[in-house]
Amino acid sequence: YQKCQKKKRQYVKCRFQEVDIYTVKPEDLTFTSAFCLQIQRNDYVHALVTYFNIEFTKCHKKTGFSTAPDAPSTHWKQTVFYLEDYLTVRRGEEILGSIIVKSLTFKTVVLNLFDPFDPRLPTVKYNTRYFWYFYCNDNVYLQTFFN
Repeated sequence: YQKCQKKKRQYVKCRFQEVDIYTVKPEDLTFTSAFCLQIQRNDYVHALVTYFNIEFTKCHKKTGFSTAPDAPSTHWKQTVFYLEDYLTVRRGEEILGSIIVKSLTFKTVVLNLFDPFDPRLPTVKYNTRYFWYFYCNDNVYLQTFFN
């Protein structure tokens, strides 16, 4: 687990899914969501980070936690998508992409990842129950979610 120095971070938040933990069903955890990150300053982007916030609102005392980079640490961590090559960005530009989250029922799955811009992507085999991947600037990134 790595933590980036606070002054070197560029926070550009974009919510891509919200679920009610009291009513969520397995099929709710398979989704595709487009995102748009508005760049706040001239900089370099080396990775994109995803995290979650959770609130337990039906407890006697409302409680919850966050895995955001600036939140107090827990045993839950952010998912970091390191980019193969950094992006040079300028204030006002946008990073557009989509994230795909799927829930799987098999222990070992063969995934045929495809990118409409490059159909030569290889087949990737993972021994995992959940995975997600997203497109960003015509590249696809794969990250395991839960083992």
